[in-house]
Amino acid sequence: MFFSSVDRRQKVHDLRRDPRISRSVFDLANPCHSAEIRGVAEICRTRTSGSRTFSP
Repeated sequence: MFFSSVDRRQKVHDLRRDPRISRSVFDLANPCHSAEIRGVAEICRTRTSGSRTFSP
């Protein structure tokens, strides 16, 4: 899973301080059907811009 941001964003600051991340989704028709992903973010500089990519 990939996310992008720039250095001046709060998200980047927070992930440097605590790289644990989680993402959850659920079915609106049946909330008992859901999925959750947990991991540790890795901050990488992309070559095309100054944005950062977060990968669990």
